[in-house]
Amino acid sequence: MLTRLSEFNPAVVHIEGLLKALRRIYIGHTFMLTIHPGVRLRPQGFLHDCFWAAEHLVTRKRYLLTAKSAATLFAVSGKPESIETACPDIAELIQTPVNQVRKYLDFLIDSKIIVDGEKEERSWAEKLYGTWAKYHWSASAHYHVATYDYPFADYAEGGRRIDRQRMTSYGSEECDMERGKSYPQASERVVIGRPTAARVTATLGQVWDSQVTPAALKKDALCDLLAMTFGQVGRRNLPTRGSLPVLAKTSPSGGARHPTEAYVAVADVPGLKSGWYHFNALNAVLERIIDEVDSDMLGELFYGSWSRAPFEPRAIVLMTSVFGRNMYRYREPRTYRTIHMDAGHLISSLEHFAAAKGLSTHAQSGTDDFQLEQLLGLSPLQEGVMFAVSLGDGLRKEG
Repeated sequence: MLTRLSEFNPAVVHIEGLLKALRRIYIGHTFMLTIHPGVRLRPQGFLHDCFWAAEHLVTRKRYLLTAKSAATLFAVSGKPESIETACPDIAELIQTPVNQVRKYLDFLIDSKIIVDGEKEERSWAEKLYGTWAKYHWSASAHYHVATYDYPFADYAEGGRRIDRQRMTSYGSEECDMERGKSYPQASERVVIGRPTAARVTATLGQVWDSQVTPAALKKDALCDLLAMTFGQVGRRNLPTRGSLPVLAKTSPSGGARHPTEAYVAVADVPGLKSGWYHFNALNAVLERIIDEVDSDMLGELFYGSWSRAPFEPRAIVLMTSVFGRNMYRYREPRTYRTIHMDAGHLISSLEHFAAAKGLSTHAQSGTDDFQLEQLLGLSPLQEGVMFAVSLGDGLRKEG
């Protein structure tokens, strides 16, 4: 028995009646059995205890396969060959009558899981996977193939109206309540305060021309830097009843979602105890969540931004993203890009504010994401590591 999950719908649809013993030999052309490059095979237990699952990323359909139909698919995974050549070999391999193997193959062909290796219907995905694999982007290629022709909303005309309708609909289904994190169990809290113009006096021109006097990284400078980069400057009410106001901050964020959270590892900052801190943007405080920091461990966790810094780092700012905060508003497949733009704005803001305070920064993406998430107790499907920027004393120009 073969069953199909249509359009990724969990309801199982029986399609035994659709199995057809079609002859696949055409005049002047022999159908060469080849697995479509957009198909991924999942073992028993992934979706169902008794069935394998074949996911077709291009057609966006998922099929449940019996063990023998899955074995038939495995048998086709080698060199492309014709049905007439393959059927007897597969039948002997899986100890199944030839006519039953033919039914398995016909179903797999009708489902476009198996395609003709001599034709063009597989070439686009095959070329894409081949090109992206050169850059070690195979996982990203799967996502790209699965979302390639997604019907995105057209905001060219009446965009604001469409957006309001969508947000009203989302709010009626679930209140929008996620605005920021806090750690009630923090061992210590350091008041940071809100962003103000007085906290950064250097002009953009002075920063751009490197005319700011180098300074030491101390508590007040770090507090100013965090307030100006991650602090909120206001709030705006939403039209949906029951939802919390959205925050306004010094850096832009798509839909005022602000998915980025900031953690600070303080190694040697006069006025602050060493340890790991979380910046609570809701209450403008630093929350000390881990009491000790090992500088050698920081070098291992941040092998890019800490170990390769052209100065002696005294602290490092780790940016993470709370995915659900962004996903509440942006529910289309490609909108994961907005969390990268969000982090990018904040990295640039952090670098410029640090330069305005006469401090040194080194931004680098080389981090041990898994170990950091373990250390901070983060669930990577809910909140993941994005980027890190090390901080240190300003460097004086030679000569």
